[in-house]
Amino acid sequence: MNSQNKSNAHQLDAELGGADQQAMRSVVRQLPDDTLSMAWRSALNEKLVAEAAAKQRRQRVSWFLRPALGFGLACTLAVLVLVRAPGHVSTAPVSTLPSEGLEAALVSTHRQNTYAMDVAGVGLNPADLPVESTSSTSATTNGWSEDDLDSL
Repeated sequence: MNSQNKSNAHQLDAELGGADQQAMRSVVRQLPDDTLSMAWRSALNEKLVAEAAAKQRRQRVSWFLRPALGFGLACTLAVLVLVRAPGHVSTAPVSTLPSEGLEAALVSTHRQNTYAMDVAGVGLNPADLPVESTSSTSATTNGWSEDDLDSL
């Protein structure tokens, strides 16, 4: 590989030393040196300043726009997840499902309870509350007194 590089270098040197290249070199050397005018330099500087200002503007807009777009996407996904209609849930009680098997009744009950928890949220299930005959006895049997309720 090294010998190939040397042969390529020798070939390039030979081509650069050719008569055509020598003629072109002399033509280029005879060209007058042009100095850049101050007006051209000034116009170039103005273009560079305008380009830099545009870049800073784009950076500021993207600094505000990227988080806003991310937040909007997150909100959209949250709305899609929360507003999405639940699948078909059987509302028939378990006792009215004699033709279905025990497994189907269990699945139906599970779906009903899951749907109730989605609607009601976290807290006591009405079925878990004790059944009391009077409100005065419920306050004392649950461990609450009238003083506790007044402090709330």
